[in-house]
Amino acid sequence: MVPTAKGVSINIHLLSELKRALEEVEKGNLNLQLAIKKQDEIGSIKARYNNMVKRLDATQEQVKELHLEQLQRADKLVNLGELAAEMAHEVNNPAAIILSRTDYLNIQSQENSHLAKYSEDFQVIMDQIEKVSKITGSILKYSKKLPKKFSAFDLNNTIRESIQFLTPRLEKKQISAHLEFNTEPAIIFGDPQQIEQVIINLVNNAVDAMPEGGKMFISIKNSEHGYIDLSVRDTGYGINSEVQQKIFSPFYTTKAPDKGTGLGLYIVNNICKNHEAIITCTSEPGAGAEFSIRFKRESITK
Repeated sequence: MVPTAKGVSINIHLLSELKRALEEVEKGNLNLQLAIKKQDEIGSIKARYNNMVKRLDATQEQVKELHLEQLQRADKLVNLGELAAEMAHEVNNPAAIILSRTDYLNIQSQENSHLAKYSEDFQVIMDQIEKVSKITGSILKYSKKLPKKFSAFDLNNTIRESIQFLTPRLEKKQISAHLEFNTEPAIIFGDPQQIEQVIINLVNNAVDAMPEGGKMFISIKNSEHGYIDLSVRDTGYGINSEVQQKIFSPFYTTKAPDKGTGLGLYIVNNICKNHEAIITCTSEPGAGAEFSIRFKRESITK
C-alpha cells in the first residue's frame, strides 16, 4: 500500500489489475472477471467492475440482436420493393392490352349503333386503366436503382410526381393534400430520385400519424440569402420533445415492430446532408408535426 499526499492508501496491485482489465475491455473482451478474495473495499471495487462488464456484455448482445433484427426487416423491405416492381411490370402488360382493345371498341361505338350505348362505359374503363398504368409506372420509377447523378432540377415537379404516386394511399386514408408553391420554378442542385425518396418518406410518416384521416400541407417558399424552404406539415397526433431528439437516429421508431424499421428518417437525414440541406422538426403532442428542409437555391442560368 502506498500512502498519498492526503493519506489515502492506493493498492498498486489493484490499479495494475484494473488497468489490464480495462485494456481487455477496450479490445472487446467482455468475459474477463476479476477474482474477489475478500469482502473489503478492494473486493467491492472488483465486484463493481465485474457487474459493469456483465451489463456491457448483456447490452452488446441486445444491440447485436436488435441490429440483426432490423437488418432482416430492411432486407424484407428490399425484397418487397423488388417484388412490387416485378408485379408492376407484369400488370402493365395486360393493362396495355385492355386499354388498346377498349380504345378500339370505343372507336367502333362511334360507327356501330349497337355499341354506341356503351361508349361512356368504354371511356370509364380507359380512364381507370390509365390510372393503373400511372400507378405501376410510378412504382417502377421509384423502385428502379439509378446512379446518383446531381443536376439542377425543379423541386416543384418532383413534389407533384411524388404526390401523384401517393394519391391512392392518401385517398384510402381520407387525407387531403394541399400544395402551396410560391416560387416557380424552385431550382435546386441534387439527385431528383433521392429527393423524391425524402418526400415519400415524410408523407408516409404524416399518413401514419393520421390514422383517422386529416390534412397535409406541403409548401415551397423562397427564403432569404438564396435558400428554398420545403415544409411537410400534418394534423396528426404530434411528437413529444423526447422523441424529437431521437427520430433521426438509425433503427429508432415508435411504430409497432411490423410497421416500421426506424430507418426512414435516418435515411432522410442522410440524404439531406448529402445535399447540404438542413432538416428540422417542429411538433407538439396533439398538434401535428412539421418537417422543414432548407435547400440552397440553384441559379437557373447556371
